Amino acid sequence: MRAIGEMPKTRSNTSPQGDMQLSAELIDLAISDLKAAELLFQYRLYPQAVFMTQQSLEKAIKAILLKLKLIRSQELRQKIRHQVITESLELIIHRLIEDFLTLAGSFLTILTNVEKDREVSMEIKNLIREIREKAKAEICKTIQLSSTVINLFRRGQNKLFRDIEKLGKMALQESTEDSEKIIEELLERTSHYNILDLISGEVYDIYAKLFNEIAKLMMVLNKEKQVEISDILKEEIRQIAIYSSLALDLSILVVWYAPFERNVSRVRYPKREGHSVISPSTIGERTLIVKWSKKVMSVIKDQEIYECIKELIHGRIQSRKCKEKISAYEQYLKFITEVQNNELHSTSLQSN
Repeated sequence: MRAIGEMPKTRSNTSPQGDMQLSAELIDLAISDLKAAELLFQYRLYPQAVFMTQQSLEKAIKAILLKLKLIRSQELRQKIRHQVITESLELIIHRLIEDFLTLAGSFLTILTNVEKDREVSMEIKNLIREIREKAKAEICKTIQLSSTVINLFRRGQNKLFRDIEKLGKMALQESTEDSEKIIEELLERTSHYNILDLISGEVYDIYAKLFNEIAKLMMVLNKEKQVEISDILKEEIRQIAIYSSLALDLSILVVWYAPFERNVSRVRYPKREGHSVISPSTIGERTLIVKWSKKVMSVIKDQEIYECIKELIHGRIQSRKCKEKISAYEQYLKFITEVQNNELHSTSLQSN
């Protein structure tokens, strides 16, 4: 039987399938640990509650890392440190850009398949050639942008971690009005993260242009071709939406975890610093790390963050909030297409 807060034992099965099973187990344990933390807070067992909150965040982070294939099960015993995770987040950005390139590749394949169709008129084939050249130019822009996107992310992330590290240094002190304002500000900044904070509006703009070109092509194709193209793109967009959602959750959880990084062992075990002793008994209701733990727990519960992560890991999206979250990513690009379709349709009617 697993002790409270204990990591699951790694299996000899280190296949990708085994990693996915471990990912599912870890998010279940993260949910369980958070419930334990809530109960411990109710009984005013603050050091234990803070420790369980830290354990919960660590398991959720590792669950996502496994799901996104950024670590393997053999690496589960490694400590989570923000330098390591920042590198993982940079890998995510590369992966997101690669996914967009894959989507663009599918778009080019669609153009080629339509062009080969004998029933397609020469006028449409000429339009396809024109669109293909524009698409290739946009894809080249994406490749050129990737290093810029990483550098911008790295600068922004470094600033955020500098701010969060200040909180970590004060974590075992009694909270003040100023320190509580810092907590609120940091939670506010992370709670409003969106995918553009991870990559770049420029990358999305490029793919909005690609979808505009798709809209032009759809206007001149028959219904059967429209449905075929729509189904292909819909599935690819959905996969990117799921990856984007998990990537964002990971980036937020990593920030929330950072104040625990230097303090978790100090919460669990006495540690002499100079002439004073910091021990679990000194952790109370007014301690800053307790305030931080409670706030983080509250946001996780209110926004159903763990529940959505669990659904995405298990591949069964059922809750309203999770459906809305994924739908928001899907609609981001679909909306551009619909607007462009309407504009093209309106222009067509006016010309007739």
